[in-house]
Parts: sequence; C-alpha cells; structure tokens
Amino acid sequence: MATEKKFESNKNFHITLENEFLKRYFGSHKDIQNFGKQLLSDKNKLIAQSLNKDIVFFGNDINPEEFITKFKSKPIYKKYHDLPIRFTIID
Repeated sequence: MATEKKFESNKNFHITLENEFLKRYFGSHKDIQNFGKQLLSDKNKLIAQSLNKDIVFFGNDINPEEFITKFKSKPIYKKYHDLPIRFTIID
C-alpha cells in the first residue's frame, strides 16, 4: 500500500505548488491570491506583474478588499483588463 500513499501525495503536489506560488507572488491574503490567479488565468500577465509589485511594496498588512478596489482603479488595470485575449496558433 506504499504506492497508494505515494500516489496520494503526488496527486496533491500540484495544489501545494500552486498555493506556494500564489503566496510568494500575491501575498498571504486568499482574496488577493484568487484575484492574481484570475488575472493569470485570463492571460493578463502585465496586470498580474503590477499586482505583484504592489504587494511587494505594501506587504501583507493591508485590507484585501480595499486593496483590490484601489488596484482596479489603476490605469494599467483599466487599460489592459478589457482587451481581447490574443491567441497564437502554432502549426
């Protein structure tokens, strides 16, 4: 049954890896982590990078809801958020 236990730990490894990534780049607040994850899922890399810079600057001692509201009013968010997603087809 050792292989079953190893399989279970490998099965959840991607979750642990994702959680560590989100914590490292978007801080410890789950709301901000989810916001950053959504930005990356929507292919908004520039906005996600800007969010990361703000998190580095302000740290984790912030109100997440207030922070996200203020971040959404930034020009970079308004400029790039509503752009259509561009796809590249590779043959």
